[in-house]
Amino acid sequence: MLVKFTAAAPIIRVTVILLVVVLACLIQAGGHDVVTALLISLAALGLAGEIAARVAPREAR
Repeated sequence: MLVKFTAAAPIIRVTVILLVVVLACLIQAGGHDVVTALLISLAALGLAGEIAARVAPREAR
């Protein structure tokens, strides 16, 4: 599958990275260590992305 790169693609990547870091910080504040917090946040955002890709109609992507 080919990915169309637009001007917004770098902004989206930076936003996802910031979201992972913020979510990992919140999980770490809850008592987990850094590596576990990063793995949990990456897994959660990956799962959310998969669900969004399946729910969103192809015309909207």
